[in-house]
Amino acid sequence: MPQFFQRFRRRPKDQDATSTDLPLILSKTGIDYDTCNSNASLRDYRDYTAMPLPPPRRPLTPPPESADPEESPGAVNTQTQSALFARLPRNIRERIYIELFGERAVHVEYDYGFAPGYRGREKKPPDQWRWWHRVCEEEEAKPGDMCRSDDLDDLKRKGKRELLKYKLKGVEWLRTCRIGYQEALPILYGTNTFLVASAVKLCRFPKVIVPSHLSAITSLDILHIAKAATPSTMSDDDWSMYNTIFRTLRLSYTGLQRLRLVVYILNKPCTPRAGSVPEEFEEAWFRPWQDLASSRTWEKLEIGIQASWFKDFSEGAERWAKRIGRAEPGYTLVQVEDYTTWDGKLSEVWNAPYL
Repeated sequence: MPQFFQRFRRRPKDQDATSTDLPLILSKTGIDYDTCNSNASLRDYRDYTAMPLPPPRRPLTPPPESADPEESPGAVNTQTQSALFARLPRNIRERIYIELFGERAVHVEYDYGFAPGYRGREKKPPDQWRWWHRVCEEEEAKPGDMCRSDDLDDLKRKGKRELLKYKLKGVEWLRTCRIGYQEALPILYGTNTFLVASAVKLCRFPKVIVPSHLSAITSLDILHIAKAATPSTMSDDDWSMYNTIFRTLRLSYTGLQRLRLVVYILNKPCTPRAGSVPEEFEEAWFRPWQDLASSRTWEKLEIGIQASWFKDFSEGAERWAKRIGRAEPGYTLVQVEDYTTWDGKLSEVWNAPYL
């Protein structure tokens, strides 16, 4: 049934309203494999309840130490006829790749919705699952900044050329040849810092990115909103999501070396205030931090806590570290500012059910 007519379908009286609430559905879709479907459609309106898994793809990267080209059709052609590969040394080629699509802070997400650039248009593409990215030009790049809103502006008003300034350039190079793919892929995944403004979207990536590519990611900056009034009042679903974040980071992002994870307590009634982390909840909050810190040798591991809760979390983390006999926690706890509007309340964006 076309998307337009779906709006007029009557919902059975006994049907739970949350079962058709798109933001609430999306807040759980793609986290576990039972919310994914290899046969789901990108475009079908009904399929936002099941995130589509990509079809099996033939790997483009050949195995290392390939055999003789005449014996192995999968071996890499050295492209000796190309001036780029024959005359430029490897370090110069890598510098070109970096100039095109490396060493940037990049917002990225995989989500269900309409294409950016059509918020003010009467005609727009149908909602579907799609990738979105934007190079962050802020002096201090953060996953929760307003870059996403900027990209939603009408293309006619802002200008396509203006919006394209914030996209990675030259990624098409990955499709030119195998040796170009081999050289450029580590630059794309390994030199950029990816900014992820939702723990849900972070947990979707392992479902749609092949493990060899996912493990090439070395730097992440993540924002997680814990929707609770205090550190002791999270729901079972929120606790499950909290633990899933750290488990996913440990097991799926195996090449990660630099991580900044900011955790916000979404106070209600939306006014920043201090609280405490009860002793009986210290293990639930801080053991995932310790497990992540112990999973590898980190270049940087920062856990950010908003100012109104920082003192309590800092003291609680110290108590927990002493209790388990850890002299050094293995991470750095940093204080970040509260997100507030002019009237002192937390911004409405953080009240959304889907974050």
